[in-house]
Order: sequence, then C-alpha cells, then structure tokens
Amino acid sequence: MSRRCVLLPVPVLVLVLLAWAFPGLPAEGQMPRAERQEVAADNADNACRDKLAQRVTVEFTEAPLREALAFLGTTYKMTILVDGEAFKEDLMIQEVEAQPVKLPKLTDVKLSTVLKQLLRQVQGGYVIRDDYLEITPANRASLDQPWSP
Repeated sequence: MSRRCVLLPVPVLVLVLLAWAFPGLPAEGQMPRAERQEVAADNADNACRDKLAQRVTVEFTEAPLREALAFLGTTYKMTILVDGEAFKEDLMIQEVEAQPVKLPKLTDVKLSTVLKQLLRQVQGGYVIRDDYLEITPANRASLDQPWSP
C-alpha cells in the first residue's frame, strides 16, 4: 500500500495549520463573535434612537405612569422597563408606576420629548439599553446617558 503526500502551496498550508492550531479564529471575511455582538447592540441602539427621534402626536389626560408607558411601548413597538427600586432608593417613591401623569396635546414632536415631559413629572429620565428603554431617576439617567435625540 502506498502513501500519498499532498503538497500544498505555502500560504494555503499556513492557513490550514492556523485553523487547526487556533479553531476559535474567524474565517476570512467573518467577524469575531464579540464584534458581531457589539454590532448587533449598536444596531439595536440605533433602532431605539430612530424610534425616539420620530415625530408623534399624543395627549394624556391624568393616568398612571404605567398606562402612559404601556401605550407608548405598544404604539411605537418599544420595550420600556421601569427601575422601581432605583426610584425607591433615590427618591423615596414607593410605586413610581402608579404616579399620575398628564400631557396636553403635543403635535409633531419627537417621541423623546414626550418621554422627557412625562418622566419629568416623576423626577425620572431614560437610558437606552441594548434592546430596551430603561426608566430610572433623572440623576441616574444623566450619569448613564451621553446622548439625547
């Protein structure tokens, strides 16, 4: 029985050896996993920013913050989460979502403006997270939020 020896050009041989020695290296043209996750987070972040920059018309008669946020989240397809513990710790507001809020009719304003006007009534702000909007006390939001639409 004879053995065959395959001769490969040096660059191909180097790539084969690297792939064998370091299986975690990305293939040519492929982004490393950490970079893919970062790009995905940036895309989600940008999608959230785009939604916050869109022009809307809304009006809220007196209603709990919970209902106003639920309406905005459903209408504009955004996940909005409230950090109730932060409001308890920082502002001694036990149930911030039960706090009444209201807005006169706002026409052709950014969604971010609507949120700011609602949240100002409970001393709140928002932070854009990877795939949701976090409602938190204004002091925490300003520390965490370098950008505002």
